[in-house]
Amino acid sequence: MQKRKLYTLEEKRQHVASWRASGLTRHLYCELHDIKFSTFRE
Repeated sequence: MQKRKLYTLEEKRQHVASWRASGLTRHLYCELHDIKFSTFRE
């Protein structure tokens, strides 16, 4: 069983900024960065 990744506030902010700059959908960004979609929120 894999352990859930806990992100710091700064990591979350960086992911949101990277996602916005990428032009990708949130779903695709999450898939590419191995982030659970249900936990990725703005």
